[in-house]
Amino acid sequence: AAGSVVSREVESGTKTSQATQVADTSASGGQAVMFTAPAVAPSGWPDATNTGYLNAPGYPGSLHACSGTIQSNTTYSYCDFSQIKVGDETTTLSNVSFYGCRFKVSAPGEAMVRVYGNNISFDYSTFQPNVSAPPVTYNQSYQYAIIADGGYSTHVGALTVDHSNFWGFHDAIPLAGASGNPLRTIKNSWFHDTADTGGIAHVDGIGDLDTHGAWGNVTIDHNRMDHQANSSVISFQYGPYNNIRVTNNYIAGGGGYAVEIGGTGTQTNITFTDNTY
Repeated sequence: AAGSVVSREVESGTKTSQATQVADTSASGGQAVMFTAPAVAPSGWPDATNTGYLNAPGYPGSLHACSGTIQSNTTYSYCDFSQIKVGDETTTLSNVSFYGCRFKVSAPGEAMVRVYGNNISFDYSTFQPNVSAPPVTYNQSYQYAIIADGGYSTHVGALTVDHSNFWGFHDAIPLAGASGNPLRTIKNSWFHDTADTGGIAHVDGIGDLDTHGAWGNVTIDHNRMDHQANSSVISFQYGPYNNIRVTNNYIAGGGGYAVEIGGTGTQTNITFTDNTY
């Protein structure tokens, strides 16, 4: 039996959020409808509900402005900072903790937090540009969230970052070696919504962005890294490296490499366990 045929320009109909009208020279009328799957946020990973100062246990409901020189053997809680130095080019601090703090500045090409110290920790802290929400343009951005890789003469021994929220950056946490290979741990944190640099700057996450020789002893555990990186999401670009553990992370994003460990020499004791790509 003959079938029924209806001629219809479907792009003229009502479209849901999963349907978008696009130009297509091969289609009738030069237009077509493109269907996309809805974006589904991963569950069980760091996100807006469990990272940053707003989710710090005991958060009193507001931050207070903090200024002055950072001191050794001190915990800074619920502080609202802009750009700071933890120590300086001639002073190395130790045992400094930041809990439930916000670091907020728009400074393209500059660092948010410069570290000159040992046993430094950032827990439930937020690193963001001086805007309320993404997207972030280059002029609204900042270069480094936490820098301790020799840039600006920075350096760090033991370092811990936990339950923190990073966005609007170009390079989140650049590191380098230190005497004795102290442990650096980045865990339970969310890296997302990097700045749109328009090709002006490389965009990376955690790693080593310059030639610092052989070093290592880094643990990257249970982070959500869905920031767009035109270089590398996890970005140890030189080396050789030893004892780097990448465990139980959600790694999505990129534009360059998802993970890059070692551009020089032979890497030893590099461990990947239970990651989701």
